[in-house]
Amino acid sequence: MPDLELLRSAVTNERAAARMREVFAAQVAPALAAALGPDRAARAAGLVAAQLLGLGLSRYLLRLPGVADPAPSEVVEGLAPAIAATLAAP
Repeated sequence: MPDLELLRSAVTNERAAARMREVFAAQVAPALAAALGPDRAARAAGLVAAQLLGLGLSRYLLRLPGVADPAPSEVVEGLAPAIAATLAAP
């Protein structure tokens, strides 16, 4: 489960938002740079982050039906094609 306090705070607090950016820079960007190359990594990291943050807000904070209830494997099954398409884009 994600750090819900950080996710909630990042929307309205610049220090929390900066911490969230640090987490993505440390965890997401290096993996994407290794897989996609440095030229595509920053854009891909931003777009993937947008998808994952939207998922976190929808599933854990807003608890939207259809996103909050399914098993994690079902969420992965539903979101994986969108993330794959993002990563495949030039």
